[in-house]
Amino acid sequence: MFDATALGELLIDFTPIASNSRGQLTYEANPGGAPGNVLAMLSKRGKKTAFIGKVGNDTFGRYIFNAVRECGIDVKNISLSNEYPTSLAFINTDSAGEREFTFYRHFGADMMLDIEDIKKFDFSQTKLLHFGTLSMTDDRSMAATKYAIEQAKANHCWLSFDPNIRPLLWNKLTDAVKAMRYGCSVCDILKMEISELKLLTNENNINEAISIIQKEFHIPLVFVTMGKEGSFAFNEGKKVFSKGFVTKHTIDTTGAGDAFFGSCLGDILSKNDLHFDEQEMIKMLKYANAVASFVTTKKGALTIMPNAEEVVTYLRQFGEIKDIL
Repeated sequence: MFDATALGELLIDFTPIASNSRGQLTYEANPGGAPGNVLAMLSKRGKKTAFIGKVGNDTFGRYIFNAVRECGIDVKNISLSNEYPTSLAFINTDSAGEREFTFYRHFGADMMLDIEDIKKFDFSQTKLLHFGTLSMTDDRSMAATKYAIEQAKANHCWLSFDPNIRPLLWNKLTDAVKAMRYGCSVCDILKMEISELKLLTNENNINEAISIIQKEFHIPLVFVTMGKEGSFAFNEGKKVFSKGFVTKHTIDTTGAGDAFFGSCLGDILSKNDLHFDEQEMIKMLKYANAVASFVTTKKGALTIMPNAEEVVTYLRQFGEIKDIL
């Protein structure tokens, strides 16, 4: 029995680590992909996880496959394709660690996930299915995603959704909004970055935007992240905010939102409930904010998610351990 299963993209994040005197960059190949990052964090929270996806049967694909397995994630439903290559993403960061992506993904293996791949998985053996929108940028993987969601619902799984919008991967941004609306219509747990919330609702005021979403979709538990500024949680009419943990050691924000959501899902699965009081929500947000902050001090994402001991050590510099643990 798995606590959580994720479906979608696994790819290589090429992260810049140095440049020479001529300004030529040296990149480090890191295994990544938002759904896998979320599972890696859940594994560090002691949860049993599984991934459904496809990578190329090439150097990068085999590297990702082994990295996911070493994170403690079940890989029986990750296919190695001899026909399609592993998708690649090149990441450039500014002085604050904020990112700009360049994707090499047209006919990438993750886009070729199909319904037959999904049929191999028994959804009665998982409590939660996690998904995003990158598996909806192509008709074939969109059909596979919707089929997985139907099977998860038929087996009474919770559905968690993080849009993780990357505008360059969509022919039209309106298609991305359509995919977001679909995800919101089926999920029980939603995490959105503040810019995605504004894109979906055309509303700059966060309270008004959440009101729009809840009136249409009635999602039990919603998280909104704002980077170093902090995060919100909304549950059954309750709203809480927790400020971020700002560190001068930030070098790369890749995976921070995934770490945040993975940590929150860990709390939800531990409680086995979608109902939280305000104190529980504040504690959940503070710990998740700390995890996200920790991740920004490292290069990469999937392989650098922190365990509890690392989070405690990291939190000591902020002096709020008693309020979180």
